[in-house]
Amino acid sequence: MRLLLRANAHRMEPGEGTEVAASPDTHGRERWQWDVRLVPDTGSQAPDPAGVLVASGGLRLGYGQTLRVVARSAPKAAVPSVEIHQVGAPTQLTRELQEVMVLISGGTGLLVEGRHHLGPLDALILEGDDPFAVPLEAEGAEGTPLAVIRLKGLAALGWVP
Repeated sequence: MRLLLRANAHRMEPGEGTEVAASPDTHGRERWQWDVRLVPDTGSQAPDPAGVLVASGGLRLGYGQTLRVVARSAPKAAVPSVEIHQVGAPTQLTRELQEVMVLISGGTGLLVEGRHHLGPLDALILEGDDPFAVPLEAEGAEGTPLAVIRLKGLAALGWVP
């Protein structure tokens, strides 16, 4: 189920940053598998929680601020990774069958699949039978920073919104 999440829909978690997406997104509803958060980039990182896999990267926003993108997962659910790209010319990302992919735009204009416009900190989540090839195009000559979060499932992995 492909879902576009606007920046104003992200959930603020005191002391833990901003939750962009999680599975499940209602804490305590089902067994936790993964989450993706944005936290201020202070130059130092908090220690990783015990028993949780963590990947992170710095997303430099169009107006100069940098946020740390943090992907966490339960070790038996998935392996997280974070890639930071600068999208200029049209390009394409691919994802694997057992992979949830979260795209977070750091700029003012990113067009995904020729129809989804992502503004600053908007996110698009792809999983299951969503497209495995995802075309991207920056709107404007400067290009757009993009965080690509991949959660490679070790078993059936999905998103329970």
